[in-house]
Amino acid sequence: MRATLSTVLLLLATATATPAQRLQPPLGSQVQLKLSSERSLNGELLAVSQDSIWLLQPRGLASVPLGDVSRVRVDHGGMGASGALIWSLIAGVVSGVALQSACSSVSDADCGGVLPGTLLIWAVIGAISAPSMQHARYAKLRAEPDSLRAHARFPQGLPATFATDSLIGPRSDKP
Repeated sequence: MRATLSTVLLLLATATATPAQRLQPPLGSQVQLKLSSERSLNGELLAVSQDSIWLLQPRGLASVPLGDVSRVRVDHGGMGASGALIWSLIAGVVSGVALQSACSSVSDADCGGVLPGTLLIWAVIGAISAPSMQHARYAKLRAEPDSLRAHARFPQGLPATFATDSLIGPRSDKP
């Protein structure tokens, strides 16, 4: 009995970790740096030192002086505002069509407003949730080493024997 319970708990524990969590190498957060010159840079945050920020971009490694950075936007991932609106509209259409067909199976039922009403309710839910989803996806941080280290691939700084050709490239999603 104990062996069976232990086996079930072990299987449950391993099944709850998604394959994406198990297979992804540790990467830094995707960030957008707004520079003092009104230019912006996007990439994976590799490391932060007292005077510079290291980004991995599609074209290579970039070092940016910390003093030149006016704002940092960190992308935590997720769907954001547009994703919330799209999924709420999909849910509105699917549930509206299901309710419309269920209503039409009843004799003498006026079902003309079921689909538009359901779609309207889901659109309002999506519009209400969109700002919070957008706020949860992006975080704006000050350009200070202590606040940025938690989001870097190498929070302790670049290793002494660092080889840029050993890096896995940045993810394709942009903040």
